Amino acid sequence: MIMSTRNTNILAHPDEPEIVTFEPNMARTNFDTNMSIIVKNHFAFIQNRTIVVSVAGNNCVNPKTYKNNTINCTVHRLTNPEKTNGPVIVEYRFSEPPALESPIIIRSVKHFEFNVPAKINHNFTKCISTTKGGIINMTGEFLNYTKNVKVQVETNYAQIPCEIILHNSNHIDCRVGPSNNSTSGKVVIFFGNKTVLEIKNFKYIDDPAIETGQTFAGIASGGIQLMIKLKGVDFTCMRNPIMYVDYNGTRIPSKCLLYKYDVKIINCQTPNLNGRGLSSVTILPLTFQVNTQQNHNFVLNATDLIDYLLYPDPTCTDFEVNSSLITINGVFLYNDYRMDDIIIRLPNSNDTICTVFAVTKKSILCKTTTPKLVFGAKDILITIGKSLTKTIMRKPFENSSNPSQLVSALSTVSKAFAFIALMLGLLYCLKTILINSRKLSENRYKKQLRDITASLDEE
Repeated sequence: MIMSTRNTNILAHPDEPEIVTFEPNMARTNFDTNMSIIVKNHFAFIQNRTIVVSVAGNNCVNPKTYKNNTINCTVHRLTNPEKTNGPVIVEYRFSEPPALESPIIIRSVKHFEFNVPAKINHNFTKCISTTKGGIINMTGEFLNYTKNVKVQVETNYAQIPCEIILHNSNHIDCRVGPSNNSTSGKVVIFFGNKTVLEIKNFKYIDDPAIETGQTFAGIASGGIQLMIKLKGVDFTCMRNPIMYVDYNGTRIPSKCLLYKYDVKIINCQTPNLNGRGLSSVTILPLTFQVNTQQNHNFVLNATDLIDYLLYPDPTCTDFEVNSSLITINGVFLYNDYRMDDIIIRLPNSNDTICTVFAVTKKSILCKTTTPKLVFGAKDILITIGKSLTKTIMRKPFENSSNPSQLVSALSTVSKAFAFIALMLGLLYCLKTILINSRKLSENRYKKQLRDITASLDEE
């Protein structure tokens, strides 16, 4: 009796069909695959039978017999294959009813493998230190369809192997060594001996460093902006800059940002060191660190020590107003911070009332375009940096030692005296005119009386 289902390793009879071999034994899912299957005793079993072929669970359509022992068929491109690995199965079915017996099914011992094309996403490591090397992180899909994977970095100068430290369906991470040159190149992934993926726009970059000749300073309360200039070749791969100040045995971090208008500048805020007891400047060690991408840290001043000048918090005593000029008096007012770090406003308002244009050790000068707002203000708020805000009372006029206010006061008094003198002069002139007019009238009247008297005597 003929077996209905057969494995080519176990034959019930030497004349029964058997899958000898098939080609290819591996294919990509994104292309049509033309199969050629050699079956022993095939010609003897195709009489009055229909052939149905499947490859790794996928239909192989339009099977044709070639040279009596070969079946040719096609597996069309697979978009979402449910199965990518399995045997080749040939089924012989009786083509005319009634069926005299069950179909004969034979299976290959060797499995066929469909390879889903591997794909790398865009978020891969694009920069590595020239002097240190580092880890290249790659993410994608179907990256583990074979265990035989090799990665290398190819530049204009060398081919540098990248040791794989993580490999699964979605990740390939490898560690690459340093390079003798800062240069562009590509990452090449070999899957077996056939499939190759290339990742371009890869760079070996020089370590960034701090530009010399800069001063770094802040106040005890922190929050002051530091604009750090860098030197180097390529800064487009920098990530997560941070600064550290060592104070009283503790390393205190402060976050930084890459300056959006210039990739060679890092914008940091000085840390709050709570140094309320400071009475003079203190010099502290300062460290800057930046990442190129994941897990690639650079200490920007690894070889050169940088001083951080820690100043006491500014002390504001009072303020004065002279027309559009606001003067804030105090001590420790100029501590190497930028005028942009100073905001002056009225209480219960978020709007600035003036623009700072000069800072000295004892005064802050601010120009306002709305003097009416501050004309009668008794107090104002000053914010220096992000952490220090103080209320300042207006300086009483009688105690003012501001030359500009004294000049203004003297000018006002002088104008008042001049006005009074003018009025007195006018009154004096008016009185004189009235007196002279009265005398003139009296003289004219006396003359008329004399004339009348003389005429009467003559009669």
